[in-house]
Amino acid sequence: MGTSQRWAVVAVDLDGTLIHGTTACLHLGAWIGHRAVIEELERRFSAGEIASADIADGDAPHYRGRSIADVAEAMHQAPCIDDIHEGVEHLASRGVDALLCTVTWTFAAQCVADRFGFSAVSGTVMHVDGDGVLAGRVARYFEPEDKVAFLRDYCESHELSMHEVVAIGDGQSDLPMFDAVGFSVALNASPAARAAASVSVDSRSFLDALRAVPGLLED
Repeated sequence: MGTSQRWAVVAVDLDGTLIHGTTACLHLGAWIGHRAVIEELERRFSAGEIASADIADGDAPHYRGRSIADVAEAMHQAPCIDDIHEGVEHLASRGVDALLCTVTWTFAAQCVADRFGFSAVSGTVMHVDGDGVLAGRVARYFEPEDKVAFLRDYCESHELSMHEVVAIGDGQSDLPMFDAVGFSVALNASPAARAAASVSVDSRSFLDALRAVPGLLED
């Protein structure tokens, strides 16, 4: 693809992509004390035995009564890759929107978005009681295929084409959006994601993933 291509949106996965070597649910599970439950649910999801909705149903009750403010403090300790803020700033300077496109909890994704400057997030929604307290019940499920619908809705509302979208991810849940966008980067990814992506990158720097996209960070 030539450098004349105009990019308008970069959609980035969270678990295993921006959060390195783990997932938001595992990280928060260790904080709450039910990591073993999440490990088994995610193992079964990776094996194709259950859907992401089943992970949400098994995980949700453990958050009952916990505040989003406490979750945000815990998420600040998640092991993220380097140069995320710098990468988002570079994109913004070029008029490119950065989105978090994930199936995990939106309250966890929003914590990362607020920290690094992402414009919007997708994900599974939990009911929230008054004063920002999590209710421990799923309000809306979100499957990998819903990432594509999220991106299409965003593009339609901003009068953009899906061909102007770059997707960055690492695993099975990213394959639908890889197939739907103009360019895709498999970052520290599984064999299936590498095979589906336009290009593969192994790095702990978000900037390296962005530099792999022709014309994205070039003046």
